[in-house]
Amino acid sequence: MEAPYPAHADLAGRRRAVGSLRLAVDGETVTKTVNVGEDISRRSTVRPSSFLDQVLYPAEPPLPGSGPIARIELEYPPANAGVTGWESEITWLVVFLVLSVVFAFALKKPLGVTL
Repeated sequence: MEAPYPAHADLAGRRRAVGSLRLAVDGETVTKTVNVGEDISRRSTVRPSSFLDQVLYPAEPPLPGSGPIARIELEYPPANAGVTGWESEITWLVVFLVLSVVFAFALKKPLGVTL
């Protein structure tokens, strides 16, 4: 068995699009989904062939284990999932925690919860 040789390519999207990247190696063609845009959406960064990687990255079916391509990985820029008006990366977590406490105290009496 030959040693794997990683290949690297820099790709950049020019406009919003969802599609497939098709790679052909040694007569075998495989595809990888690509999602370009600033909106928050499900993005698959890895298309693996190993079982463990498939558990970690389940968005796409695994690559054939006997094929020449063992893994396809895309690196997306970090997305901002902030709350409107606040552009911090942890803002949604703070808002979630504050609202959870507020609703817990608000529903404490109607639900008959005692501490």
